[in-house]
Amino acid sequence: MSVTRSLRCIGLAAATLAGSVALARTGATGVTGAAGADVAYPSRPITMVVPQAPGGGVDLLARLVMHRLASALGQPVVIENRAGAGGLIGTRYVARAASDGYTLLLTSPSHNINAVLHQKAGYDALGDFTPVALLARGPFVLVAHPDFEAKSTAELIALARKNPGGIAYGSVGAGSFNHLLGEMFNAAAQVKLQHVPYKGSAQAASAVVGGQIPLSFNSLPGALPFIRAGRLRALGVTTPGVSRLAPDIPPLSSVLPGYEGTTWYGILAPAGLPQPIVDRLSGQIARLLQEPGMEQSMVQLGAQMSYANPQDFGDLLAAQTILWRQVIEAANVRPAD
Repeated sequence: MSVTRSLRCIGLAAATLAGSVALARTGATGVTGAAGADVAYPSRPITMVVPQAPGGGVDLLARLVMHRLASALGQPVVIENRAGAGGLIGTRYVARAASDGYTLLLTSPSHNINAVLHQKAGYDALGDFTPVALLARGPFVLVAHPDFEAKSTAELIALARKNPGGIAYGSVGAGSFNHLLGEMFNAAAQVKLQHVPYKGSAQAASAVVGGQIPLSFNSLPGALPFIRAGRLRALGVTTPGVSRLAPDIPPLSSVLPGYEGTTWYGILAPAGLPQPIVDRLSGQIARLLQEPGMEQSMVQLGAQMSYANPQDFGDLLAAQTILWRQVIEAANVRPAD
C-alpha cells in the first residue's frame, strides 16, 4: 500500500472517529469481574504517566482531564512526568508496569513513531499496551515566511517541482511529528522539500519568522499569533477539512486529496488490563468529555475533542503504526544521534 493511499485510509478513519461518542459500548459505574462479583476498582490512587516534561501539550491535556477523572472514580489521579529520549522513557515504564489499572499512559503519535524509528525502542506500540480511550486531536499548519515566493499550497508544489531539494522546511528534530508531516507532503505532492532539524519548536518557528528558512509545519495554536500578526503566512492546515480553530485557513487536502496529519492524544494501559477495568475507565472518560466547558477548555489548549472507545482507538493505533512505518522507510528517516 502506498503512503498516499495510507493517508486516505487514515483520513477516513479520522472522520469516523471524530463523530463517535459510543457511550453504549462502555461501562457505566461499577466494574464486574468474570465471575459476576463487584471489583473494587479503583481502591487507591492511579498514576497517569506523561512522557513529556511539564508544560507540553500532552501534559496540559492530562492536567485538564485527570482531575475530572479523579472525581468520577473517587480516587486521586496523580500526573507523573517521565520525560526523556523523545518519550521513550515514560512509555517503556508503563509497558513494564502491572496490568492492574493503576498505571496509565497519556500519549500522542510519538508512541507509534518511536516504536518504528528506534530499533531498540524497548516496547511494542501495539502488543505491550491496552487502548483505553482517544481524547482529542490537534491540527498542525504549514506556514511560510511572508516574503516566500509561493503564496499557496498549489504554488509551493509547482515551485518545488521546478527546484527539487532547493526549498527547506524546519522541524523540531529528525523523526519528529512535524518532520514526518513534511515527508508525507513530499510523498503526496511528489516533491522534495529539504528537511532542516532544530533542537526545539521555538528555534524552528524563529527560523521561519526570521527568514532563515522559508517553511515549517507547526501546531496551529502555536502558529496562529504569528499568522494573525502577519509574521507568518498559512498555506494550509493538516486536518482533513477546515479546522474549527481557524476556519479561514484551507486544508492541504484541498490540493492533496487524502493528506492528513493531525496529532492525537489518548490513554493507554499496560497489555492485559482486564476488560471490566477498561470499560470502567473508558466509560468515565466518555462522560467527562461531555461535561460543560470541557470542549472549550480543550480548544484553548489547541485540541479538538474527539472521543473513541477502546476498539476504535486500537484500530487507529494499528493504522498509525502502518502509516509511520511506510513514511519512515520511504524517506529513509533515521533518529537523531
